[in-house]
Amino acid sequence: MADETARRAATATSLPPELLSRIFEQHIQLCKESWGQKTFSERLPPSCIPTVGPYSWIRATHVCRYWRDVALTNPLLWSDIVLTCNYECVETMLARSRRVPLYVQSYNSCCAGDACPIPIRPLRLVLKHLPRIRSLTLYIKWWVYFDIVDTLRGPAPLLQQLTLSTPSGLYDTTYMQPAVLFPEHAPLTELTLCSFGFPWTDPAPFRALRSLRVVKGTPARPEVGDVLGALRHLPALRTLALEDVFIPSAPGLPALPAPPDVVALPALATLVLAGDAVACGTLLSGLVLPRATRITLNYHRTQCPHDLALALTAARAKFAPEPRPGQQQQQQRVEIEVAGLRCRLEHTGTRHARLARRTWLSGYLIIRRIGRCCCESCP
Repeated sequence: MADETARRAATATSLPPELLSRIFEQHIQLCKESWGQKTFSERLPPSCIPTVGPYSWIRATHVCRYWRDVALTNPLLWSDIVLTCNYECVETMLARSRRVPLYVQSYNSCCAGDACPIPIRPLRLVLKHLPRIRSLTLYIKWWVYFDIVDTLRGPAPLLQQLTLSTPSGLYDTTYMQPAVLFPEHAPLTELTLCSFGFPWTDPAPFRALRSLRVVKGTPARPEVGDVLGALRHLPALRTLALEDVFIPSAPGLPALPAPPDVVALPALATLVLAGDAVACGTLLSGLVLPRATRITLNYHRTQCPHDLALALTAARAKFAPEPRPGQQQQQQRVEIEVAGLRCRLEHTGTRHARLARRTWLSGYLIIRRIGRCCCESCP
């Protein structure tokens, strides 16, 4: 028994530091995934390092002195910081990460309710290192945003990913609606805003964005023309998701309004639109998209069926003409979901043109079956 214990101890200390660091990295990832799948009661923010939660991986570094020394000499292991209520915990993580780029997140959306205290002091401490932060995900109340906005406006030369959301994803109080101010000189490529407004009238600083998601737009909602004008400055977008961004349109319009502008997004691979059917349809009509762009339209049961049919017409127009002889055929896909009923429309070329038309008809019938329209002007 003693020989077996000695053999295991010798094996543990014989691992090269580079290999042991890789093992730690994989273990950290597994712990993060496990923590992310916990229920609300199991995912309460840990109050100290060695407890359950995103820092549970640290217990593995206490196997022996050699493992501890390897972990402490690798600053990358300490660069993924989850804000906890323990100020010393966050302070230690920052010290051990030294000068490497930081990946910072507050509690995720399932663990950011009113029952979880907001760690203001640790948040302020982390934001003092804003020039080092590469990824920042914050689920915070608006009053917390007002408290940190001055710090958040500092230089952020490494910041590539930013997520700002209220804990529940809903408005706190409309009169406190913040005008979001973004870090200076940040090379953002991914931006997600939930109940925080995007500056549609000043999109120039975001030309490098490859992913933009805006959910539950602010009370000062933009017009379709404002959004199209902003998208003209974002040619690198590969993913665009706009959910409940526009002001509801007047129901029962005889036809879809003409888009105020036409904008090409040559790199767009995924487009998701949800909310007002007429506004989304008008925006879709004003976009010139690659043939292979995947389009998803999500609408609620309360939408006027006639307006949904107009939006369906705009989606149908996105199907490009048949390719010329010798050109490669690319699959096109549009997914429409209304009150949980989903219709997928695919078009891969001449052979499937008739099938595509039948699918469009099925989609229209699904929309008409949602319920009787309450608008007197609808047919």
